[in-house]
Parts: sequence; C-alpha cells; structure tokens
Amino acid sequence: MSASFLIDGSCDPQFKDVREALVQNLSDGAEIGEAVAVVINGRTVVDLWGGYKNPERTQPWGQDTLVCMFSVGKPIAIVAVLMLADRGILHLHKPVTHYWPEFGQAGKDEITVEQLLCHLAAIPGVFNAKKGDAYDTIEMARAIEIQEPLWEPGTQGCYHTFTSFDAALLGELEQGVDRPGRQQARLVDNP
Repeated sequence: MSASFLIDGSCDPQFKDVREALVQNLSDGAEIGEAVAVVINGRTVVDLWGGYKNPERTQPWGQDTLVCMFSVGKPIAIVAVLMLADRGILHLHKPVTHYWPEFGQAGKDEITVEQLLCHLAAIPGVFNAKKGDAYDTIEMARAIEIQEPLWEPGTQGCYHTFTSFDAALLGELEQGVDRPGRQQARLVDNP
C-alpha cells in the first residue's frame, strides 16, 4: 500500500539518512505517522515529523502531536544501576536477593542482577498485580516478589515489558545497596 504524506521539520544535511529512514518508514503505508529528533552536544541536528495523527489520514502529524511512548526511560533507569556497579557498590553477578531478599520468593532466589538487566529473569510480566498496582511502587514491588518465573531463569531471553526497569523493580534493587548491614557487606564483597 502506498501512502501520500508530508515530512516537515529540519534536518542537518549530515543526517539526511535519518530523513530517508523516516520517508521509508512512512512510504509503505504501514506506519500512520511518526517523529524523530536527534540532539548532539545540545544542538538539535534532526527534528522531523511526518504522516498523519489519525488512522483516517486526514489530520497531518504536527510538531506538537502528542504520543504515548514506551520504554524510553529504561536506558536512563539502567544507567543508575550501572553507575552503582561501576562504583563497586552493586555487583552484576550477585543474586538480586543480595540487595533485595524478598525478591527470592517463588523460585527467583538465584536470579542475578545481570540476568535481570539482560531480560533473562523469566519475569516479563507481573500476573499477581491488581488493577492500579502499576501506579503504586510498593504494591508493584510486592507483586514482583511473589511472581514465579515463566521458565528457568537465564535460559532464554524475553523482553521484560512490565518488569525490567520499572520504578518498583530497580527502586527496590537500588535501595537494597543502602539497607542496614549492606555497608559492612560492601567492605568485604568482591566484584
């Protein structure tokens, strides 16, 4: 299916391939509309948008079109964990339970921090969560604690859509490095 659409915005000639990728994404008609921005050292080098914001393709996508975004915060959240690892405060090969003992319920006691971060923990969802728990980090953490792995952790990857880097999971892990008794353990831990 071929579609007619408009691309608007600005693009440094050096990044013309980004513009071409946007055109290609919109050309077959499978995508309705989208936007892309690239900022390097504080300078916007790409700020493009195109297509439509409605399925009927009657309202052009604008510079201020609102969209629902998923997973954009995950790289930011993982940086905090990696900073703790870089500083020797958190160790990627240790079990999550070293920092968050309650996580070890339902067969998760051997899952390492590394497996958690690499989507190998076998807990892509939280099936014990109740409606509204996603907005309550304490309740979400409790639901993650009792969640059983869907297969043997570490044996296969699966994007952990709802558990990988949410505030409950990483928050509990990060807070665990400062729980009472952890300061002493850090002094004798080997990475």
